[in-house]
Parts: sequence; C-alpha cells; structure tokens
Amino acid sequence: MLDFSHIVKASPIPNSALSNLGNLKILSLSSCGLIGPIPTSFSNLVSLNSLSLDNNSLSGEIPSSLGSLPNLGELNLSQNQLSGKLSFPDEFISRLGKRLDVKGNNGLCVVKSNAQNVVALSRDVR
Repeated sequence: MLDFSHIVKASPIPNSALSNLGNLKILSLSSCGLIGPIPTSFSNLVSLNSLSLDNNSLSGEIPSSLGSLPNLGELNLSQNQLSGKLSFPDEFISRLGKRLDVKGNNGLCVVKSNAQNVVALSRDVR
C-alpha cells in the first residue's frame, strides 16, 4: 500500500513512477495537488485493488485501459477536472458498482449503454 494522501505538490503524475509497482495493491493519491492527465501506465498495475485519485486537478480523459485492470475493486476519480466520455466496459462498471466514483467532474460524459449499471454515476456527473 502506498498512501500519499494530502501531500500537496502541484505536479503531474510521472509515468516512470509507476513502472516498478506491478505488485502494488492499494494506491492513494487523494488531495495531492496533482495536475494533468491520468497516465495510461496505471494499466501496468495489474495487482491493484484500490486506486484513489480524488480531490486533485487531474484533467483530460480517463484512460479506458483502467477498465482492464483485473483486480481493481475500487476507483475514486471524484472532484477533478476530468472530461470526455467515460468508456469503461459494462462488466467493469457492474463489478465496481458504487465503488466507482466520478462525481464532481463537470466535463465528464457518462454514456448510458447499460443504464442500470451507471445510474448511480450519472446522477452527479453533468
């Protein structure tokens, strides 16, 4: 487990920082002042059970590759500046249910391809 929550430093997440963390199970970078896009290299963290990137200033689209993480059971991306279309597989959204939090990203579009699975998400996403 790595918990860097509330260590504020306005900077992007470096791709290289994620390269040797393949066995990591829990990563919390909540309220760290992170800026810029979510790196696609998060998809290399195949053992990850929980990822918290909430309350930062992350921007851009959410990498669809996060939806392929086989062990991910909790994903908190709330309260950022994320935009674009949320394009996770329905199976991923069903598996996470309420443990998938994207509230507070006003530019994010939740596609209702399977309305039952995303109804909780779409209430707070505009």
